Amino acid sequence: MRKFRLYIIASSLALVVAIGISACTDKFEEYNTDKTRLTELDASAVGNAFAATQHRGLLFNWQVYQSLFGDLYAQYFGNIAQNFGSDRYVMVGNWLNNSFNAFYNNGIPPLLGVLENTAPGGKAANPGIYAMAQIWKVKIYQPMTDYWGPIPYSAVGNGLKTVDYDSQEAIYKDFLTTLAKATADLQAYKGKNLLGNNDLVFNGDVDKWILFANSLRLRIAIRMSGVEPALAKTNAEAAIAGGVMETN
Repeated sequence: MRKFRLYIIASSLALVVAIGISACTDKFEEYNTDKTRLTELDASAVGNAFAATQHRGLLFNWQVYQSLFGDLYAQYFGNIAQNFGSDRYVMVGNWLNNSFNAFYNNGIPPLLGVLENTAPGGKAANPGIYAMAQIWKVKIYQPMTDYWGPIPYSAVGNGLKTVDYDSQEAIYKDFLTTLAKATADLQAYKGKNLLGNNDLVFNGDVDKWILFANSLRLRIAIRMSGVEPALAKTNAEAAIAGGVMETN
């Protein structure tokens, strides 16, 4: 009889636990979703997202990784603050790590939203804006791979908890391919304006974006000329032929 009672008690406890677990997980996603925030970019917000990725991708955490570390480390500047050791070739780990994290956590998400929505078949499909976003992608990724070498690139935004790192060689070659296609796609928009004030850099002037893309392509070609001279020569010549930035 005693064993039977213990069996009943154990079975009851197991049932209670099972019900409790089920109740906790039945609407887990619903209960743990912040309904005050967007889960994905609305097509009407593409302009704002483009402005956000320009600001965050270029300037976010700039003071830390560029001014306090890069510029001091390269001896562009000096300082007398004992705790700022970059000009004495001290590697301040949290400054570097914060720049990496800020880039992927703040600069890249709005860019991915723009690319997803303006790509062919997207909610706000627009080849011109998509090309501009691709150019900006190259602009903000280049300093990161120059800083770190291999970085997450092609697999970013895959929705997985881990992503593979791409080699700098693969990233640089993709830069050239991306810029060549983007400038070709923008030819149909020459003389036009896209995004207007939501473009914080060129105020929507497509002609300037074409010059900007060619200038990036030329810079990348020059930087890789020592290891890929033939590829660099081809792209440098194409960039110059397409027109590069010569004045502000």
